[in-house]
Amino acid sequence: MEKSKVIMRGCIPCMVAIGIMYGVTLVALCLFQLVSNPLGWSGSDVPDESVLNYVGIWATGCVHFVYIIVFYKWFCKRTVDSTVEDMRKHLTKRDLLGLIALGVFLQLLVSVLLNYLLPYFPVLNESYQELYESILPGNSIVAFGVTAFLAPVGEELIFRGVTISVMEEHLSFWIVNVVQAFLFGLYHMNLVQFLYAFAIGMVLGSVYKKYRNIKACILVHATINLLANVISFIG
Repeated sequence: MEKSKVIMRGCIPCMVAIGIMYGVTLVALCLFQLVSNPLGWSGSDVPDESVLNYVGIWATGCVHFVYIIVFYKWFCKRTVDSTVEDMRKHLTKRDLLGLIALGVFLQLLVSVLLNYLLPYFPVLNESYQELYESILPGNSIVAFGVTAFLAPVGEELIFRGVTISVMEEHLSFWIVNVVQAFLFGLYHMNLVQFLYAFAIGMVLGSVYKKYRNIKACILVHATINLLANVISFIG
């Protein structure tokens, strides 16, 4: 199979994920509109911004819940149908500690780089800060659960799970890794997030190649997001 066709196939999971994101979000907004009308929120009389943020994080949670259902089944099917030798490694306590340490290192590295570099780019800094605050409205328990647990599971199934499995039988790993990391960056739809998500995606792809166990990637991703929540709460 031609490389270009394989890469296009590898883009399908990301496209499906984006479609789910917009579809579920649209449904959530419609439901919010149905609720808001009886409450008298219409025209210029809109609810407080914090309410809208909480609606957004609940919608995000629903999106990732659907991700987990759809892409877990897809990943399981790809794993069963794959002709690539199953090299799945059992994760020992030492492996788990090493993966957690990797997640901590990546998050601290990203935080230091962003704190040092973003002030030199005021426009990017402002847009990123607004995005970050909308993702973690008031450090709520819901936002914490979505970003630290649901998001890592859903996104790892999409990119390190299904996307890699679609391409790895036909392409060398370095091409597959670059493509899935690039799609992971694009998925975040923000230049700043694209840059560090691409780099983290490359590392997570390497973790999957080493362990052949999606749980290893989920653990690193969850550690990164969990620490980001802690830093946000402290800050």
